[in-house]
Amino acid sequence: MIKTFIYSRVSSQEQLSGGGLDRQETDVREYVTRNGLDQYEIVAMVDRGISGYDGSNMRDGELGKWYKDAITGMYWGSHLVLEAIDRFSRRDPMLAMEDFTVLVNKGGIKVHIVKFNTFI
Repeated sequence: MIKTFIYSRVSSQEQLSGGGLDRQETDVREYVTRNGLDQYEIVAMVDRGISGYDGSNMRDGELGKWYKDAITGMYWGSHLVLEAIDRFSRRDPMLAMEDFTVLVNKGGIKVHIVKFNTFI
């Protein structure tokens, strides 16, 4: 069953207090509606206070738990919507690109980047 997964992340209390998650969720949900992705079940994933620089979000966060299932093909044809690519990862670009490529090619996930109004 195809789903639309939306993911938001902030790494600091300052970002959390400053409305970072609210802004991300608003932008992402507007994109989802504008692009007809709300025809599918929407599943929200949020990582609060988890770094994207050291890969904590992929190791210990909601994104990492979901990613492990996604790369098995469990959600083939589904959509992942992010405000910006740095919500997925801020690690070394080559490591991040590898995770991203596996998600798209092996997991069959269509990744949408709201900031660029595009998907891969």
